[in-house]
Amino acid sequence: NVPPQFIVFNCVINILLLITTILGNILVIICSMEDDFSSLSFPLFLLCGLATTDLAVGLVVQPLFLSMELIQLLSKEYQCVLGKAFMTVSYSVCGASLFTVTAISLDRLLAVLYHLRYANMVTAPRVVYVMTLNWFVNGFLASFTLWSGPEVFLVVMATAVATCLCLSTYAH
Repeated sequence: NVPPQFIVFNCVINILLLITTILGNILVIICSMEDDFSSLSFPLFLLCGLATTDLAVGLVVQPLFLSMELIQLLSKEYQCVLGKAFMTVSYSVCGASLFTVTAISLDRLLAVLYHLRYANMVTAPRVVYVMTLNWFVNGFLASFTLWSGPEVFLVVMATAVATCLCLSTYAH
């Protein structure tokens, strides 16, 4: 029972944010990769990972959200199916973004605490492994929307978000 004017206003704002999100993150990725890909430092590699997840938000999650809003405005026919797709994709991509921010926080903590051993602790294979695991874990957690009850899903997601927030807070 949302007024149509609010839905239209929300869509206009989201279109502006979508354009900004896409252009800004493409710019970050291009600027980060000006040099050879193999010469990227680990913090810069993690920043590229964050820009990639945020770019996925702009390319996938925000258009799905706009579709849901416009369907709600015009009809309610496909909202249920689109809603499930939106929930799964948005939790997966936004979760990957949150996990990447947490990884960046922990990386900086390791650099400060173990500055002499940092190069031995944080290696290219480990960073690639963490970034890959990030996407798989978030895909798995997001799939809870499809095969578990809402209570289980909420507990799992609340635990994951709280863990990320606690780790990031501790790192800072």
